[in-house]
Amino acid sequence: MNGEQESSGSSKGHFSFSFHGLASVVELGRHKGPLGDILRMYDYMLPAADKCAEQNATYQEKHHDLNRMPLPDPWQYLLNAPAVPLVDKEVFRAAQSQIHALRLLCRMGTGSASRGKDWVAKAIKARMEGNEIAFKRCIPKVLRALTYIETVQDDVRKQNNPELMRRMLEYLKKRRKQLVHRGKTAEAMTRPLPRLEDISKTFPLEYLIIKDWVSFADYPIPGLMFWRNQAITDYISARMGRNPFPNDYIKKARQQLGLIPVSAKAPWVWNVKVQFLKNSNFVIEGRKRNGNTLFK
Repeated sequence: MNGEQESSGSSKGHFSFSFHGLASVVELGRHKGPLGDILRMYDYMLPAADKCAEQNATYQEKHHDLNRMPLPDPWQYLLNAPAVPLVDKEVFRAAQSQIHALRLLCRMGTGSASRGKDWVAKAIKARMEGNEIAFKRCIPKVLRALTYIETVQDDVRKQNNPELMRRMLEYLKKRRKQLVHRGKTAEAMTRPLPRLEDISKTFPLEYLIIKDWVSFADYPIPGLMFWRNQAITDYISARMGRNPFPNDYIKKARQQLGLIPVSAKAPWVWNVKVQFLKNSNFVIEGRKRNGNTLFK
């Protein structure tokens, strides 16, 4: 495979990918394509952006910040930099939205959020605003999802708070009785915190959009944030091996995940064509609006 011109991968998910690797702007600056080209103009800032992101993530984890991101966020450093023009900040804001979407996807995996509603975020916002009515409306939905997760129960026990422990056990007993009565005994069993691999199988469409949003890892293909929505729809439909999704369906899914395109009016990738080969690999060809080939 010619790394300059061609990019192929298995239709079963052969693309190598690391969310952790793509949370580093230093690493992303080495990639070919429009994002790497833009980041290389700020080489002098990138190490500081990664370091600041790691420090913030460590601080939030140490202080048990419930609203922390699943990955360090180096984009905020670049968004706060006065030297970065607005046109480039639009790119960085689009890239940052991947981390927010990944947090929502993780909460979807625990059952504490849906694609359109993040009950944890709503509860946190209500508490910060002092809106107890809204908080009490959200928190039961969070408890129903998280209380049966093994790590959450372990964390409550480690806090050595008798009152908190009593309330958790009371809730578990009451909720288990309700679920057993409804014939949902399996839902009343303690379960481990879902891994990203498990979540990707439960929400394959959402995972695929988020995974390829910023970059295609080792392949010289611009991330989906540079694509027209119809091109994203064609790609997702092909990758998932099904009849084309309605364009509005993919657009709504992207919006509900909070993913922000670089430019809705002037996307860099206008059309794509996915060709499957006999060996189960495939070739992606992307074109500009004028028909010129961008990558194959």
